[in-house]
Amino acid sequence: MKKSIVIFIAILESLLVAQYSNAESQPKEQYVKPLLSALMCGKIADKTTKKKYRVRARNLAAASCGFASHDTARKKLKGKKNATLWNYLSQISEPGIQVFKNRQETISVEFDNEFVAESGNKNLNKKVLSYLPGIAEALKLFPAYVAIIATADPNDDSHDFKGVGYERAVRARKILLRNGAPPNRVTATGLGKGSGRAITQVDFVLNRQ
Repeated sequence: MKKSIVIFIAILESLLVAQYSNAESQPKEQYVKPLLSALMCGKIADKTTKKKYRVRARNLAAASCGFASHDTARKKLKGKKNATLWNYLSQISEPGIQVFKNRQETISVEFDNEFVAESGNKNLNKKVLSYLPGIAEALKLFPAYVAIIATADPNDDSHDFKGVGYERAVRARKILLRNGAPPNRVTATGLGKGSGRAITQVDFVLNRQ
């Protein structure tokens, strides 16, 4: 049991060192508070633990507090990025254009109603075209995100993600790239038959790389 605890503590120590050794390359919000938290917990453990176990206790306390604080800071930072992109995209919201959050870290823009494409046609609705430069600009302003652009088509099979909708999405991707969107952060895909309308949707997802 004692050996297992020692090994566990050693692992925590090594993870702490690895996590904060490149702190200068991370956003300040993501490492300053964790480091201060780790330092404080370490000092408390140093003063309240018997001398024989003091070093190990200090390191374990610092590691535990540091990781907990780091996780909280990371989530807050993601929340701020998400909120800022949300504010930007919300400006284009109007009848037929819906901006919504469908998962915790995903913000979507859906073009429907008067913005739907012609069924079976590989071309985008001309009204959608006027909004794509703004979508490309969002990718340039918020490098923490990648975009997945997708369109549906009533003529496609429900499970056919390489049909007309996919070809239309590929064309949309090319337009985004011409407007300066980074190629490695834009993916095109089909939505199959979707809801039976040739809608266009852009999902902004936090890049985890």
